[in-house]
Amino acid sequence: MALEKDSPRRERKKHAGHGAKEQGGKGGVVIAGVIVALAAAGYHFRGPVSSVVLPKVLSRTSNWKTPGGEFAVLGWANWLEKAGSSEDAARCCYPVDFKDLHASWCGGELDMLTDGIRLLSACSSTLRGRHEAEIRSFRSDHYEGTVRQSSRGNGEVFLVSQLKRRKLSKSEPAGSPTPAPACKLMEFCAQDKNKADRSCREMRRQLGDCFWN
Repeated sequence: MALEKDSPRRERKKHAGHGAKEQGGKGGVVIAGVIVALAAAGYHFRGPVSSVVLPKVLSRTSNWKTPGGEFAVLGWANWLEKAGSSEDAARCCYPVDFKDLHASWCGGELDMLTDGIRLLSACSSTLRGRHEAEIRSFRSDHYEGTVRQSSRGNGEVFLVSQLKRRKLSKSEPAGSPTPAPACKLMEFCAQDKNKADRSCREMRRQLGDCFWN
């Protein structure tokens, strides 16, 4: 008995089915590749993205006894530098030193909410590749300050202080300084007798740790 051959129409459907499966498989690979690329781009630009998004969604300190978004931004800046650096790479960090923080953010034109992430990222970028025996300062296009390498941990962690905005003729106009409630809170917590206060403990929690352990 002779075998029945597939009709031309059935053959076309069969080939079309294989083609659809192949196209579906290729489409899945392309989509996965796009997702991976977007995730990588998001990670690479996490600093610039965060410096734009966070100031728009966080609220400023309105009551000097309740820490607001300014301190959360500094904590995010510290975390972003930790997450984006290898253990042996130089990076900058805001230490939990309320006296230094008050001097940096309340005596000039810097605003914790809008400058916090950009400044720390700029500091880390300028320190990488430097090989002086002792690095004591940093200077970027828009910011400058003093740094001190920490003896804690295995990496090159530099604690920042005496932060300023550079006066460049071509730079963008300076922003508004950190508002009074946040400055009053830092001034309050800089006093030894107030370190155990609930608001001061909350500020320390928001700032986080400069080290992984």
